[in-house]
Amino acid sequence: MLDIQFIRDNPDKVKENNKIRKCKVSVDAILDLDEKRRALISEIDAKRAELKSSSKKKPSKEEIEKLRALGDEIKKQEEKLAPIESSLNDLLIQLPNITHKSVPEGKDESGNVVSKTIGKKPKFDFEIKDHADLGSALDIIDTERGA
Repeated sequence: MLDIQFIRDNPDKVKENNKIRKCKVSVDAILDLDEKRRALISEIDAKRAELKSSSKKKPSKEEIEKLRALGDEIKKQEEKLAPIESSLNDLLIQLPNITHKSVPEGKDESGNVVSKTIGKKPKFDFEIKDHADLGSALDIIDTERGA
């Protein structure tokens, strides 16, 4: 997942990468949600600081009511913040990583290029089986009773 600070600093690079990777996630929507999230967090932090500083001295009955109201405002702001953070994380998870400059563009896997081959591909004079077939054939894996 890309860091939100990287997206803030390089929105054009992320948009260009999305175009190359054919990703339909809106970088502008991510930045908008991030801005709203940061504004709410700063408001919540300011109210918490006010609450903390007010609660250090002995408050009067009137001040106690103000502090309760302030606590309720903080809870309301936190309730507003939760869906914004959830939406932001949902979008961030969908963003692809930035591709290296050397990676060729292609429509699908057929556009992939082999950059290096190490060793020779072995040729077998028998049928190649995967681990599930071998386990069943050798009776070392009980797939019927397995969870």
